[in-house]
Amino acid sequence: GGHYYAINACDSYNTVMNGTSYKSSFKYVCTDDGDIEKYSYSTLNCEGEADDVSIADVEHHQCKAARDCNYATVCSYDDCSANVNDTTCSICSEANYIDNYGEDHSSHCFPYITDGCYGLK
Repeated sequence: GGHYYAINACDSYNTVMNGTSYKSSFKYVCTDDGDIEKYSYSTLNCEGEADDVSIADVEHHQCKAARDCNYATVCSYDDCSANVNDTTCSICSEANYIDNYGEDHSSHCFPYITDGCYGLK
């Protein structure tokens, strides 16, 4: 199993515990010499300087043979409902709610490849 990632596509987590937000994100990057590195951040959306750069455990990808990927980022938000029994996520569905209050909720934003290019697993 596993998931394929587009190069330079950001995967973000926001974990909210007791009112404190813990942000993290990562992306895979091709180096000039054709290796792939994983850049990890303590921010959402891979913003700022990477906190950690490591060699990526790579399958099914070669940077020199790569072509750009088209991908879409999909986010899921926890605890969107004020009522636990409300499974419709009516609060998060309100216009502009996520734009204004998204960081108040735990979330995972995940890139999905939308055309069949090679990626990482």
